[in-house]
Amino acid sequence: MPLSLEGLQSSAALDTVERALFVSDRARGGAYGDVRDLGVMAYGPLTPQVDYQIGFFNGSGENQNDVDKNDQKAVAGRLVVRPSFFKGLQIGGSGVWGNGQRADRPRRDRIGGELLFVRRGVTLKSEMMTGVDGDLHRRGYYGHFGYHLKPKVEGVFRFDSWDPDTAREVNSINVTERDYIAGFNYYLNENQVKLQFNYQHKTFAHGIVPSRNVWLFNLQTSW
Repeated sequence: MPLSLEGLQSSAALDTVERALFVSDRARGGAYGDVRDLGVMAYGPLTPQVDYQIGFFNGSGENQNDVDKNDQKAVAGRLVVRPSFFKGLQIGGSGVWGNGQRADRPRRDRIGGELLFVRRGVTLKSEMMTGVDGDLHRRGYYGHFGYHLKPKVEGVFRFDSWDPDTAREVNSINVTERDYIAGFNYYLNENQVKLQFNYQHKTFAHGIVPSRNVWLFNLQTSW
């Protein structure tokens, strides 16, 4: 579904080992991108600088790997602009209207903005995504910086935040998580053969969950 910049990126082309928390923390409602559902979609360029995607789907992603349980249909769309006067810049937004109001078809709406700048070995990327799942209001965002130290070596740093329930901070299910990520990508053959290392310092609001350190290694190949 056309939702989120990083949610639409191929797993082979990710800047970090894992996607942003609002996409990857599925256990706590983080499914605001990288979701699939049955539907129909139109997409293409409106102008050389503007691309669009819009579609109608069985849901907002909750039916992935499952059957549709009601007559609810969702509308999802994304618009991306690349200004001709600012080389390397891309600005966009995406969202889903879940068309849900009843107990058997709760609200599942999302809306977010994105920014990407790639030029002369520098990558700046940021997204913010908010949404509603029933009575839960959620919010996530990240800021990413990458720089090619050498043609095949890229250093990366990211701040990533995910709040699965903006009204509560009481337990591990709804506490806000903030991750600090540093690492590097070594492109042996671009994204066809790539080695990634990420160090993550994971923190949680008010000390509800103890902070911890995570090291991630990824060696991938594709053909």
